[in-house]
Order: sequence, then structure tokens, then C-alpha cells
Amino acid sequence: MICLNIYLVVFMNRKFGLKNRVLARDILAGILTLLIILLFAYLIWGESVKRPNNQPALDNVESITEWTALNINGTDKQVTIPNSKELLGNKVVTITTTLGEVSDEYNSMLVWSKGQKVEVFFNDNLWYVYEPEQADSFGVDSTYLYLFLPLPDNASNSKVTITYSAILDRDGGKIGDVLIGDKVSCLLYVIKMNQLELFFGMFVMLLGIIALIISTVLHIVSKKEVDMYYLACAVLIMAFWIVANCTARQFIFPNASVIRDCAYLVLPLMPMSFSLYLDRIQKERYHIIYFAIELISLVNLIVISILNYTFVAGFSNTRSVSLIMIVLTIIVVMVTICYDLFKRKDRTYEVVAIGIGLLALCGVIQLVMEQILMLTVISGTFMSVGLIILVICGLLQSVRRIAKMDDDRAVAIEQVESLSRSAMEALAKTVDAKDRYTSGHSMRVARVACLIAKELGWDDEQIFELRFQGMMHDIGKIGVPDTVLNKPGKLSRIEFELIQAHTTVGSDILKNVTSIPGVEPAARNHHERYDGNGYPDHLAGEEIPLNARIIGIADAYDAMNSDRIYRKALPKSKIREELIKGKGTQFDPDIIDVFIKLLDEDRVDVFINDDSFVDRHSQDYDSTEFAAELKENIEQVLDNHDLEDVERVKLGEVTSVFRQLRDEYSDNFVVIVFSVRPREGYNVSEIYMAKALDSMDIAIQKSVRETDINIRYSKTQVMAVLFEANPNSINFIVQRILLDFYKLFDASALDVSYKVLDIDEEYKMGIIVTGE
Repeated sequence: MICLNIYLVVFMNRKFGLKNRVLARDILAGILTLLIILLFAYLIWGESVKRPNNQPALDNVESITEWTALNINGTDKQVTIPNSKELLGNKVVTITTTLGEVSDEYNSMLVWSKGQKVEVFFNDNLWYVYEPEQADSFGVDSTYLYLFLPLPDNASNSKVTITYSAILDRDGGKIGDVLIGDKVSCLLYVIKMNQLELFFGMFVMLLGIIALIISTVLHIVSKKEVDMYYLACAVLIMAFWIVANCTARQFIFPNASVIRDCAYLVLPLMPMSFSLYLDRIQKERYHIIYFAIELISLVNLIVISILNYTFVAGFSNTRSVSLIMIVLTIIVVMVTICYDLFKRKDRTYEVVAIGIGLLALCGVIQLVMEQILMLTVISGTFMSVGLIILVICGLLQSVRRIAKMDDDRAVAIEQVESLSRSAMEALAKTVDAKDRYTSGHSMRVARVACLIAKELGWDDEQIFELRFQGMMHDIGKIGVPDTVLNKPGKLSRIEFELIQAHTTVGSDILKNVTSIPGVEPAARNHHERYDGNGYPDHLAGEEIPLNARIIGIADAYDAMNSDRIYRKALPKSKIREELIKGKGTQFDPDIIDVFIKLLDEDRVDVFINDDSFVDRHSQDYDSTEFAAELKENIEQVLDNHDLEDVERVKLGEVTSVFRQLRDEYSDNFVVIVFSVRPREGYNVSEIYMAKALDSMDIAIQKSVRETDINIRYSKTQVMAVLFEANPNSINFIVQRILLDFYKLFDASALDVSYKVLDIDEEYKMGIIVTGE
């Protein structure tokens, strides 16, 4: 069987490989959940449908401990029960004693049967017989339970003889309590003797159920995996085992046979559940080992169930395999934890590691107490304490993780705000990069506009808003083909209309932006003329927004002051002359007078190169919302205008943004492009493709953090930018995204691929290459 399990592990990992780790884990987690449900269903069914007819009634109890064992190795021996080691190994044991004075209130006797046939004699007359079959066993094994029988009248000074006949060799000589008393006292005595394990077992089970419900709700709400779910499953299984092994279990579950089966059935589930949990919190570093444990445990559960219910071998005979798996799992867990803590210096789950270590210690103590000291009255108590500690540690770890996530989020928000400002500047550079003669144009226009506004007496907030308006004034050029922008000769009418269209495209991109007022009119109307002969709306005079009039002057100045494809930069005197010539016709006369004054004082070029002014006006401003709105609008507008696909645009249009990120964050981010294209020979509709990309968006959002970015990169591509991502986890994240995508969408007509971008390499190539 071991060879078969090893073959299955190797075969499944080679067959499915790393690509389907997530699928394999989800299947095993689903199987574990189903098995827990079936375990409870089996218990409920056994208690309701298969309830035994001849089960001894819950009645009666003073402990009788001194007995004479008859004919043990040919002699009679004085023994003390329960748990006399001298009797172990004898398949048939007969013990006898003489009762003293028995109170008139005593009307019952309680005998503990550990799976043996029990015959009770009073004064050598057979008084009571219990056959293990009376417990209505579902399998080979017999059931441990308390037997309640009435005392005969005038039981004082009676000779009592009890014969225990073991059905299985392992039960030979195991003699439990013998009590006499009234019914209620007997029952309360048993419950009192087992109250700790009953209390802890039920408490831990309740704790596991609550944790399972909470983690499930969190998973549904957040649409992300919750580590506590796997821990809750493990705790619930352990709690089930503790309750099922409790000596007083029959008082909770009258059908002792079915609860006994459950005690055996949960043993293979223990290594399976803990492996799923540890594999998750250890970030799947040891996935192949844990996957082997999970698969072998599942096969073990199936095999022992078949053997038991076909009456080939009882659970007690196959229990050793489950115990070996539990021991191996403990060893693996402790070794991997120690390696992580001391070798890898990974402290991300150290609180849970402490809880697991304490649970293992409690397990060792429990084993010593039960198997060496034979103290069955505390069965399960130490394990319960260990589980409670583990749950507390798990909760503390979750609290720590949440607190760290809050701290990370605060840092990330700060970084994203900075990133947003950098990204907007990079976007402006991207637009300028389309025209090799306008490098830095948008930034210079923004600064010149700020200088004019400062001279006009605007306050700092207005000036800062104008700076972003100036940076974004030519954003519509992102949709103009490079060949048009860089054409050396005369433009055709259609080409000139494409150039003019950058104002309306920019307006469409920015029209839904509310975080920075006035940014849309600046993009739309900066080419309007004061005399009404501009474009696109032919506004005149003060109909033109004030910010657009200012940016229009700054734009014209920088255009004349820069080299163009068809001419060199104009001298300052010529620029001054052209500006005055346009006073009242192209430009606002009042504003142009202010700007001419700045030119004459040589303040314009000085201000363009003054970074301190920009820095002073960049503090404490959250531009995240603006960047988010911008990101949301660009792709939609490009699609609506049916402009060239971003895939066919030189990488300079997008790479400068990521080069900026690289320089800012020292490579601490990853860019992944997912491509979704129709397969050859398939004719798919635009609606089908749109739904496919929507599904990819959802799949990415489920797997990335809130601080990460995912954008619709083109008509066939979606881009994800992951910050502070562990390089070793990228492949896992990608596979999880693809798996979620395939769950959400029938992609049989599509070729789906991805590429993790190397920004420097892609920049050298000058084009985007997607797919692998």
C-alpha cells in the first residue's frame, strides 16, 4: 500500500505539475470539507436510524476496587481495578469479591466493558449477561461502554463474580470500573470522572465550528483564501476525536458503535487537515511533501473503511497505519518549522509555530498519561488544552497579520500616492515620448503655467491643480499614431484632423475625473483662440476657461522654444514678437501682458528649472484617486475612438511608466501581462471578448492585494502590477489567476497566455512580446 501511495504522489505531481497545484489543493480541501460533513451525517444517521434496541439503559453507582482474580496463570491473585496490569493479555478473566453492607438506597451496579462479553453472577447465580453484539456494531470491532444493571434485593454480603471474555485479543484483561449505588449517583459519578474531557472536547468542537463559520464567511466576503479555514477543519477533527474517545461518550451519543467508528475515521483526517493548513501558512514551500501526506491519508481512509465495513479487518487492526501517518506528519511539521525559523529566518508564522509546538508537547504528555501511566480519566484533556492554545495562537497570528496588513497598507498607500504622482508625470513623459521632438513638453508647460498663475495671484492649491492640468493637457496624443506625430513633411487633411482630435480624446479621458477640478477643460480647450477661430469648440474671449487660456500661452511658448521636426527652436526675440502678435487674437491680452513681463525679466527659464517650487506644492496631496480615475478612463476611450491598439504602439508609450516605477522602488514590483486572443479558426464576437477580459479582471482582483494595480491594457490584454511581491510566489499567483479565470469563463475558443515583463529588456526591444 505504501508503494501504491508513493506511485500516486509521483504520478499526480508529474502529471499535473506546478501548474495545477492550486487545483489539487482545492480538490483536497473540498474532499476534507465533504468528509467532515459526511462524518457528522454518519453520526446523525447512526443515532437516529440505527439506534440499538438492546442497549443497556443509563442507570446507576460506590467504587468496588478490591477483587480476587481467579485462575490467573494457575493461581488466584488479589488485584485492584480498574486497569490492573497483572490481568492484561488474558482473553478470559474472572474476578470475584464479597460485598459489605449495601445501603437500601443502592439499586444499581455499573460495569465498564471494554469490548468484552460480560457475565455477572450474584451468589454464583447468573444475574446479567452482556454480548458486544447488543451494541449493534457496524463493523468488526466491539464497543467500549458502561453497563448499568439492577442490584438484586438484599444484596448486602452477597458474593459477586464477573467474567470478562474478550472478543479481540487486544481487549484481553482490560478491566474497567465497577460501581454500585443509586441510578442518579452512578450516572453523576461517571460524568464527574469524565467532566474535563467532556468539557474540553465539546468546547474545542464548538470553537472549531465557530472558526469554520467565521472563516467561511470571510472567504465569501473577501473572495480570498482564509488560513483559519484549514485550522478550523483541523481543530474540528481533533475535537471530534477527543469527544469520540471520551469514556462517557455514550451519555452524549447513545449509539456507542457509531461514535466509536468516528473515533477511528478521524485519525486519517488529522494529518490531512494539518498538512493543508501548514502548507498554506508555509507558502507552499514544502508542497510536494504535504501533498504526499494528504494523498496517502486519503487513500488510507478509503482502504481502512472498506476493510472494516466488509468485515475483513476492524479499525482497531488498521489503526497503526493512521498513527504512523500522524507521527510522520508531526515530524515533518516540526522539521519544516524549525528549518523556517532558524535557517530561513522566516518569522511570518512564528506565533502559530509556537502553538503547534505546544500542541505536540501536549500530545506527548497525553500519550504518556494514557499508555504508560494508564490514567484514562484524563483522556483527551491535554490534547484539548493544546488545541485551545493553537486556536488562540492562530487568532493572534491573524491579528498580527491584520495589523501588519494595516501597517503595510498605510505604507503602500503612501507609496501609491507617491507612485500616482510619479505615474502621472511618467504618463506625461509617455505622451511626450511619442513625438521625439517634444520631450519634456508637458512638464515644462505645467511649470510655465504655474509661473503665470503665481504672477496672477493664485493661491497654492489652485497653482498645484493647474500643475496637473498642465501635465495632462496633451494626454489625448496617446491615441495619435507615431507616424503622424513624427511625420517630417506636410500633413494631409486627415492627418491634421487626427492631430486636432487629441483635444477631444483628452477630454473624453478626463471628463469623469473629479479629484482635480478643471483638468478636462484644460485638455479640451487649450487650442482655442481668443478670437474664436480655435478648436474644437470655437470658443472666444472669456468663454474659454481661464486655466485653458493660461495653458494655451504656456503651450505656445514651449512649442516655439523647442526644436521641431520641421525647424529649430526660435530665438527669444522672435518668440516675444510672435506672442505680442497673437495678443487679442490667439491669446488673452491681459494674460499675455503678464507673460511678456516675465519674459523680459528672464524669469521664465529660471522658473522652469526650479524644482523647489514643485516640491513645495507636492506635499500632502493624495493624487491616488486622480490616478485611479485616469487609469479607468484611458482604455475605454481608446476603444471608443477605435484608435490603434496599444499592443502595436512602441513600448515607449508604456515602458517609461514602469521605468519610473523601477527607479522609484528598486525593482520591488512585478509587471504581468495576460493575453486573451481568439484561437485560429475561431470567429468570436466583441461581446465574447469583452466578457473574457472582464473575467480576467475579476480573476486578477481575487488574487492580488488592494494596493496592487490591474488595468485593461488593450483590447486583448490585461496588465497586473504587483508591489512587494515575493519572486518565488509569482508563478503560483499566475496559476491561481488562470485557474480562477477558467472557473469563471469558458475559454475554449481562446488562447490564453501571460508574460512577466522584464522592463529593461522590453525597453531595448522596443515592442511588447506577449505569451510564452
